[in-house]
Amino acid sequence: MGLILAPRISLYPFLLSIYFVCLIFSENLGEVFVGHALRSGVVLLGITSVTILFFFAVFRRINTAAFVAALLLVLAFIHPIVEAALPHELSNRLLITLCIEAFSFIGLTFVVHRYISNWTPINQALNLIVGAMLLLVLLRIGNYGLADEGLIFERPPELKNVEFASFEQPTSSPPSIFYILTDAYERSDVLRKYYGYDNSNFLAFLSSKGFQIADNSYGNYNRTELVFSSLMNLDYIADENGFTEEYPQGYRQLIRDKTFNSKVAIALRNIDYRLVTVRSMGQYVITGGAEDIIFDGGWFTMNSFETALYNTTALPRLFGWKNRKAFMRILGFKQTDIQTEEGLSELTAGKQNFVRDRVDFVLSETAKLASEAGPIFVIAHIMAPHDPFIYNRSGNFPNISPWKFGEAEHVSKDVKGYADQVHYLNTLLTELIETILEKSETPPIIVLQGDHGLRLSWAKNRANPDQQQQLDSMCQIEVFSDLNAMYLPGLEGSGGFYNDISPVNTFRLIFDNYFGTELGFIEDRSFLATSNKKDATMHFIETTDTRESCNIFWEEKFFDAQDKQLRGPN
Repeated sequence: MGLILAPRISLYPFLLSIYFVCLIFSENLGEVFVGHALRSGVVLLGITSVTILFFFAVFRRINTAAFVAALLLVLAFIHPIVEAALPHELSNRLLITLCIEAFSFIGLTFVVHRYISNWTPINQALNLIVGAMLLLVLLRIGNYGLADEGLIFERPPELKNVEFASFEQPTSSPPSIFYILTDAYERSDVLRKYYGYDNSNFLAFLSSKGFQIADNSYGNYNRTELVFSSLMNLDYIADENGFTEEYPQGYRQLIRDKTFNSKVAIALRNIDYRLVTVRSMGQYVITGGAEDIIFDGGWFTMNSFETALYNTTALPRLFGWKNRKAFMRILGFKQTDIQTEEGLSELTAGKQNFVRDRVDFVLSETAKLASEAGPIFVIAHIMAPHDPFIYNRSGNFPNISPWKFGEAEHVSKDVKGYADQVHYLNTLLTELIETILEKSETPPIIVLQGDHGLRLSWAKNRANPDQQQQLDSMCQIEVFSDLNAMYLPGLEGSGGFYNDISPVNTFRLIFDNYFGTELGFIEDRSFLATSNKKDATMHFIETTDTRESCNIFWEEKFFDAQDKQLRGPN
């Protein structure tokens, strides 16, 4: 019986590979699916096998090779924990962590190779320990709901029907509608106060084209999927009491279903609008009956789960920008070459390049749709100026680590990176808007909107289990403010557009003015949404009365960051 539970051969390296994949999966229940993790498991098992073969060639002992391979795997995954445990005052925690890991690896490898000859009890013990760890994680996954078919592979939403009794098709040529979601685009006054960026030139451009701009707009939630789903359903899908509907299959599935079967999309589809979604990444804007245009990076492109798994290891830190520069210098590249040569930046930009390809893709594809015969309803989700920062003011890659976003000592770089990214994104948005206006046969409706702010002050505190502490420690106005501008042909200066309009009222305004409805406006409210991964729930605090506030710690951090930019390098 003991041999069955803990065989003598070295199974634990392979069990460890499966364990780490399952552990990350269990930390993201309801957000990723087993189908997303399968490739990661296969790849990690393959890497483990190759590593064992390599060390077998070195030591000529299979048990030693298995132990050393497992040791490397453990060190790779615990690296961020070890580095985070070191005092923040240390100037180079990465180097210290690597030294600790190197000495541990060399020391343990020497001991097992030199002194251990009887591996049977060690193999059995390690197989049993790792097997028990894996079983506990699998039980956690099973408790979440193995019976839910959406756990294994994403359950496709069911297409439903929603009608408006008073919804009318325009008698003349109906206007095409372009809804452009610029993720994490702050409002102008917040950009100026907290990021030191004057956005007046871009707003002047929008005004010159006939856009109406809401100078006091706030997002309804601090999360894209909630903002967009409420916008598309003309009402809040959650308030201070929680979600307005039950979600037996998890809140993620509820949000997907509500977005997929949104009132806005179905109403337009019923009067023969062609629906198109253009996505950078993620599933936030997937809409029933719409053509879904998404960047296809091929088989070798990491999905969201693989990105999360990668970020849990030492690799992002080892291949961060500063470390890549040092490596390139060893190869003979000069520092100026590394910072300015576009081809080299494309090769080494990592996460920035992953996002930039997709942002450029959405901008390009949306521009192409402007010349399509209407009426067409285009939903374009642009993952910018959201972090990571992928453009400097000239459109090149910035030398800013995406892995330190939100850290207190990194705020000055994040502030500059965001301001620069907004600046260059404005150039791209200007070209896109001019293209849409020039190529559209009938003057189109254009909504250019952010969903929330950059949320820099929330980034490192969002895992805090105390929801009220999350709220109290953030700069709320930086988290909730958003860009909100609309081009409404024939309604310039009229139609009910107002300075405080929030996303949830966007299509209430459009439908009442163009499609004969009498929906009216609802109160513009904001809510902090926080998720609890243990029980896969989401909780809400209304922030409507406090969203103009800013925690003093973060307010000082923002102002200090601007001072550093003005002073320049020491």
